[in-house]
Amino acid sequence: MAKLSEGDEKFAYYFHNNQDVYHHHKEQMAYIGFLIQTAFFTAIMTINWNQNDADTSSLTPVMMLAFVVPFWIFIHVFIRWQLRLRRLAAIKSATILRVILKNLDVNNKEIERNENHTKQQNNTDCSKSCWLSIVDRFLWPVSSSLVESDIKIAEYPNWFQKEFNSRLTEGTGAHAGEILVTCGSWIILIGMIVKLTVLSY
Repeated sequence: MAKLSEGDEKFAYYFHNNQDVYHHHKEQMAYIGFLIQTAFFTAIMTINWNQNDADTSSLTPVMMLAFVVPFWIFIHVFIRWQLRLRRLAAIKSATILRVILKNLDVNNKEIERNENHTKQQNNTDCSKSCWLSIVDRFLWPVSSSLVESDIKIAEYPNWFQKEFNSRLTEGTGAHAGEILVTCGSWIILIGMIVKLTVLSY
């Protein structure tokens, strides 16, 4: 890789700091959403639905589910949104850090790139990509699903695009964190449904 120009070098350091801050912000927002889910779950689980209280006797489990499920969907989609942006920030941060290291000649051995990645990505079946994007956005983390950003990768410098495609192929450790939080979100939904439909009688 050719040595970066002075302008590109300044951009690289600024962009790396920017993506680190952005990554932490998205992570915090996702955890806040999960805490709200957990607090709501705790409230649902601690209510004694068998008591003859005027406040709860008029509420049937079906009525509660009609409120609980949409609320859970809203928070779950918010968490997935934040985690997907966190994943993209992690990949971009790793991309720029790798470029900085190469530019400083810290890494003397060139990392082998998969030059066919871009071609393979363009030849991917559109319908499959759409389905993967839907699953990744709403249901479960899919590492191969490309997260959309406000600025398209094609608009970045060529050296960034090459390293980004390489890093995208290798993946990021942020994916494991997504699985943990998303799994917890689904467990909360299942627990609330069981509480309202089975344990309430």
